[in-house]
Amino acid sequence: MNLSCLLSLLKEMPAYRRLVEQLLGTKGEQRMLILDAAKPYFIATLYEELNSPMMVITAQPENARRLYEQLQVWCPPSANLHRFPELDFLPYEYLASYPTNTMLERLQALSTLALYKNGGEPLIVTSALAAITKTVAQGDFVAACHVLNQGMTAEPLNLLHKWQGMGYEMEDIVELPGAMSRRGGIIDVFPPCSQLPARIEFFGNQIESIRCFDPESQKSIKSIGSITVTPAKEVAGGGSILDYLDDKALLILDVAEEIEAAVQRLHTQSQELRTIKLEHGELPQDFPPPYFTWEELEPTIRTRQRLVVKSWDITNSYEQALSFTPSQSYGGRLENFLKAARQITGKGQRLLVVSHQANRLAELLQEEGIHISPASGIEELPLPGSITVLQGSLAEGWAMDNKLNLITDAELFGFVKQARPSKKIPLRRQWLLPQLTPGDYVVHVDHGIARFNGLTRMSSNGIEREYLILEYGGDDRLYVPTEQIERVSRYIGASDQPPP
Repeated sequence: MNLSCLLSLLKEMPAYRRLVEQLLGTKGEQRMLILDAAKPYFIATLYEELNSPMMVITAQPENARRLYEQLQVWCPPSANLHRFPELDFLPYEYLASYPTNTMLERLQALSTLALYKNGGEPLIVTSALAAITKTVAQGDFVAACHVLNQGMTAEPLNLLHKWQGMGYEMEDIVELPGAMSRRGGIIDVFPPCSQLPARIEFFGNQIESIRCFDPESQKSIKSIGSITVTPAKEVAGGGSILDYLDDKALLILDVAEEIEAAVQRLHTQSQELRTIKLEHGELPQDFPPPYFTWEELEPTIRTRQRLVVKSWDITNSYEQALSFTPSQSYGGRLENFLKAARQITGKGQRLLVVSHQANRLAELLQEEGIHISPASGIEELPLPGSITVLQGSLAEGWAMDNKLNLITDAELFGFVKQARPSKKIPLRRQWLLPQLTPGDYVVHVDHGIARFNGLTRMSSNGIEREYLILEYGGDDRLYVPTEQIERVSRYIGASDQPPP
């Protein structure tokens, strides 16, 4: 479902037009008041009109995730939209050494910003927690990226050695981002920034051909002229995600006061954890903080062209506000909805209904003499006074300046069916096993640090399975089925001392 054809309606609103003129004409900070539910629609419209790189920072990770999901509905299909998620651990905790989906999403966002020239401007959604975490310095990331062209000269072994230093793992076959392999004069590589892996065929030291291939079937799909290879591992350094934004970028702060408060809370929690680690000898005294404080980050923010967005409520008195109001709630009383639908369209306003019960709603409207067919998307702006019913899901509805009324399952029934989790990048189950030897320290996602003591086979209910043996204090043992190996990662400590 894509609703980007509706963005033109907001562009007609006087308050929106004034904001765009201010963003294009003056540097510094602008402010706007808007209903929470309408923020994705508003941000998608700005992104389409300004045609410049944008980054949105929310106070809470969950808000960033929801905003990213909603922007996929509102942004044009061509949008270069990415999420830069927070890491799966707190500062000073262990760092997972295997390529999690979170790490791959972060690398894809960094690659998009680092490689951006003109055209396909990036739109990055992140949270305060992710934004303050130190990452690869922008200069180092860009320096590591390189392009291989058909016909150029490159020594295959030198390439493999270079890629290994960039975080790529040698595999028998390349199925996942961050993997590489070699078979004679053929090298396969899967950069995290690419949708498909590439097969590079050499004649001596000359690249004879480059082909994309299907990681499942391993069959070539099409020939390409070049492949860009980007880092496959995010090495914590002194860089900030904000450093990756160019001078034309717009930084949107979703409630700046809440972002600052979230950063301050994290700093307090991290300082407490650091003190504990120091007392137990698990950190060197001079170990640098892996994140930026608000005092360190704020000057960088203030140098940016930025828009502070605040949530609408009756107590706010911002000078600039967009005319969005909450949609009426019907709580399952569909007869009231049908009556309201007639009133809305009778005033010449557009009514858009997005629901998992689109077929049933269309039947009810037809019984009232309103003949419409449910659809999965719309490609052009509906006529004034019309009703459109779409099969799909949105978090909340709103009404905009007598131009558009959006109603969702939240208003119709009082709840929204949970969307299926977005498809994760598959991570091969046995990725970690070849790297482990008995005595290595590992971390279980639920039970913490343990010592790996090899593999064993045991039978349960007549079914024999293979297990990892994890040893804990007091002679405790945890047996982890190898099919759950994604719950185990290698322990990487901040010092050479054994962990507790």
